[in-house]
Amino acid sequence: MKQSRYKSLEKQLSSSDYFCPYPWSHLEIRNDLSVGLCPCNCWLPESIGNLDDDASLYEIYNSEKAKLIRKSVLDGSFAFCDRKLCHLLQLGLLPKKADILSSKSMIWNHTEVSTPEIRDILKYNLIKGFTPKFYQLNYDESCNLSCPSCRSKVIKLDKGDDFQRKREAQKKIFYQLSREPLGKWAIVNASGVGDPFASKLYFELLEKIDGSRYPKLMINFQTNGLLFNHHNWNRLHNIQSNFNDIIVSCDAATAETYRIVRRGGSWSVLQKNLGFIAELRKTRKIKGQFRLDYVVQKRNFHEMKAFVQMANDLGVDAITFHAVQPFFFQSEFSSWDIYADHAVWLPEHPDYHEYLKIMHDPIFEDDKIDFEFMSPCRPKPTSLVSHREDITIKDMVLDVRRRLKRLKRSALGEIR
Repeated sequence: MKQSRYKSLEKQLSSSDYFCPYPWSHLEIRNDLSVGLCPCNCWLPESIGNLDDDASLYEIYNSEKAKLIRKSVLDGSFAFCDRKLCHLLQLGLLPKKADILSSKSMIWNHTEVSTPEIRDILKYNLIKGFTPKFYQLNYDESCNLSCPSCRSKVIKLDKGDDFQRKREAQKKIFYQLSREPLGKWAIVNASGVGDPFASKLYFELLEKIDGSRYPKLMINFQTNGLLFNHHNWNRLHNIQSNFNDIIVSCDAATAETYRIVRRGGSWSVLQKNLGFIAELRKTRKIKGQFRLDYVVQKRNFHEMKAFVQMANDLGVDAITFHAVQPFFFQSEFSSWDIYADHAVWLPEHPDYHEYLKIMHDPIFEDDKIDFEFMSPCRPKPTSLVSHREDITIKDMVLDVRRRLKRLKRSALGEIR
């Protein structure tokens, strides 16, 4: 069964019908300063260069490896992509070339893909001469918290050789941003691996940008919210008009649970800052979405309903529930046993029926709420993937179920 599923996937992805726009628009700068062409390096692990190199960011973005990756997408082989980890490939969610070429307007993953530029890419197989539109800054893991679902200790990069090396490399990012035409749009996302307010590097970069000269430059922040206050907002006065999406990870609806899942955080400070962000959104000083995120686990699943109510009271634009991930980053969920103990969305989990009852509550019917695979009542076209295991999510869930069954049999004395 497993082998035939993979063969079917291979057959589907060997077709030249599908197109992924990421290698022509996205740039990810990783912790080791290597550069990728995808929002997530586990989906496309291949590096196209390194900021330590003598080459400019533009030259890296159009390197020989970059051109090969783009060619592999155009010929339908996706040779450099990890088909087992990319949920877009797993679930067949990529747009079709024919649909892009035949549509006057086609939105895919919140982005217009039926543009003259993408049409020319498909018509003429263009693979060079591009500049990034999305800058994913993942090279500084600094954060003021040590959440168990992410890391075991606080990480702070503000001195030493690694800091100086990244500070020097960061100049290439600023140069690339500043040399773009003033009317061209671009998005800078900080950050998927830490908190931008806790990063000395990111602040130095953002404070140098004159947002008034680049009205179409958009800044996205992924943050725990604890440092998103009046003081730090005023420090970024130069780009306040450029703020787009603000994503705040909370993971709790009470102070008691928050202390556990957001280790080192203050519930009262969070509530104050959420109110501040909500006011910025209400007055249109934040032009994009105000979104709250929630990593679901055994410690907090019983507060999901209260979290939605809290988010609604704040007037957020979107709510996303994520499943806690095994082997993510430096997570404390680093063993299958620990992960399985927190994966309440699995039917074998002792709290599954309680979780399912919560999921059936009408409060979750709101269209602004997004779930990952752990919502059997309201499935969404997304999938959790492991960042370190060379398996699909389906294989991962099956393996957890096998392990749980063995543990149950062992408890009953069936395994000695």
